Amino acid sequence: MIRLIIFSAILLFAISCNKQEDRVLLRVRNVSTEDFKNVRLYQQSMGDVDAGKETGYKEFEMAYKIAFVELELKGVTVSLIPIDFVGETPLENGKYTFEIGVNPLAQSVYDQITLQLVED
Repeated sequence: MIRLIIFSAILLFAISCNKQEDRVLLRVRNVSTEDFKNVRLYQQSMGDVDAGKETGYKEFEMAYKIAFVELELKGVTVSLIPIDFVGETPLENGKYTFEIGVNPLAQSVYDQITLQLVED
């Protein structure tokens, strides 16, 4: 009986781990030296992300290698807004990290952040 319980627990754990790969899971990593507040990725709240830190993964129905990002930087709301997703291929199921940095040459609130996608 004990063997059956242990086998069932291992099987359940293995199945739950594999299910995560059947979805698009995204997180945000702050690669800047500034703290980010109220980070939004594709309209989903990712919370605050301190300099050098990252969020946990969140599930998204669909995502692309470019993304809508909005956050507060030094008390100012800045954003990265793609014009459209025409010609973009949706990401395959798996885990990804959007690395967000600060553009030191920024001239408006629309080019103050940089974005790079990393497949985990």
